[in-house]
This record gives sequence, C-alpha cells and structure tokens, in this order.
Amino acid sequence: MTVLEAVQAELDAIRVEHRSGLAASALVLAAQLDDPTTSPTAVGLCSRALRETLDRLWDVGRELTDGDDLSLLAERRKARRANLGASDLR
Repeated sequence: MTVLEAVQAELDAIRVEHRSGLAASALVLAAQLDDPTTSPTAVGLCSRALRETLDRLWDVGRELTDGDDLSLLAERRKARRANLGASDLR
C-alpha cells in the first residue's frame, strides 16, 4: 500500500470531501512521500505536515459528526413535542 492509498482510505474514514483544501493538501503530501526522488529532509517535513493535516481533518470530521448528531436530536425533540401537543388536544 502506498502512502497516497492510505491517506485516501483515511479521508474516506473521516468522511470529508477529497476536494476540500485540507484534504487536497494531504493528498499532495502523500504523493510527495511516495515519490522516490523526494529528499530525506523533505520526507521528514512532509511527514510532519501530513500528520498535522490529518489530525486537523479528524478534528473537522468530529465537528461535522457532532453537528449531525445535534441536528438529529433537535429533529427528534421537535417531533416528540409535536406528538405531545397533538395528544393534549384529544
């Protein structure tokens, strides 16, 4: 497995669009790490940058998921209140 393939799999797991700026940066960094002509110094810098970028993407993914969960809870609450209101009219 290449670094690029691993990063693509991780982006799928995070559930972020591959077109986002952070995701695109991660893919470019992964491609640099896979390139045999990349210097050892650049490999070290790219590795660190990729790790930091993926950490940020995981944070963004969690924020999006938390928002989805809160939206779902709000919808359930609204439906529950609507049902309570209807039963009070009987």
